[in-house]
Amino acid sequence: MSGRVRNEHLRRIARRLNGRPARPAPFVYLAEFDAVAWDPERELPVTLPRAETQLVPGALHQPEVDALRPDGRYLRLDAQPAPTTSQAGPYQAVYDICTGAVRIEDRVFYSTFGPEVGPTVRVPLSRGSTGGHEPTMQLFAAGTTVPIDVPLPGALRGTVGGVPVQFSPGHSKIAASTSSLDMIATTVIDISAGLTRTYQGLLLAGTSSWSPDGRSLIVVGLAGRIPQTKSPMVLDLLSGQTHPLDLQQDRHHPHPRQADNARVVGWVDRDHVLVTQSDTSRLILSALHQQTGEVTWLLDLPARRSAGAETKVMVAADVPWPREIIPSSSP
Repeated sequence: MSGRVRNEHLRRIARRLNGRPARPAPFVYLAEFDAVAWDPERELPVTLPRAETQLVPGALHQPEVDALRPDGRYLRLDAQPAPTTSQAGPYQAVYDICTGAVRIEDRVFYSTFGPEVGPTVRVPLSRGSTGGHEPTMQLFAAGTTVPIDVPLPGALRGTVGGVPVQFSPGHSKIAASTSSLDMIATTVIDISAGLTRTYQGLLLAGTSSWSPDGRSLIVVGLAGRIPQTKSPMVLDLLSGQTHPLDLQQDRHHPHPRQADNARVVGWVDRDHVLVTQSDTSRLILSALHQQTGEVTWLLDLPARRSAGAETKVMVAADVPWPREIIPSSSP
């Protein structure tokens, strides 16, 4: 059931600053070739230096900004090696949005960043492969270099704008979306208990799928083998039941006919999910109450891009949303 739309708290920001945030950002968005971080101190979006986010050492082409680490400080960039470098296949660069420092991670298909900040998952490239990966995840505990191998039921598979491997709040569980000839599913792994549970026919949606209390995930179902990104759901991990999110396209943007499809990318708090919708010049962020369907417009941001390009929004799961964005009267 659709709730009302509230726009009295919408904050419109005319332009972006240049530079870097002094503290980790609750979200980063991509506008054409720019990576833009929300600066919690200045309460404004700042465009990160292009020379740092695009010119990664040893990259053949412009790296793709793939994800924001849950702590809101590091971006992961996927890169292809130039012929003049020693890299044998795709690799990742970890970019510090506060300092501009770049660290290279070689021979990796997928990584949730380094173990120096907590547990991490690393999925190595297949031996002799330039694209596929090994059938296991390597789980590193905080501060360790010896992994525990966790079998994968298939190849990692993300949705549009989604991240296929995500830690729960507190890093006690991992959710991983995979695809094989037999099954497309999301598997949840309890690290300490060593237990797994598989939810067939569901894929993680967004960059911050775990709810703040760790009891639910934002997911999408399938039509055949095609993810239904326009119809996100909340999965209750205990019961295995799902309920749909009321993602009506005309409720999240002032000019919906000129905008792309609305997408759920993460959580604002335990009751609200974050919805994004953009046109070729602006990005609207809104909070959707998962039970009542009420929509509260939050931010109207500058995000100029060419037609057909994507405005991707990445949410830092462990960084609380500033109260200047979320009105206290939000339900």
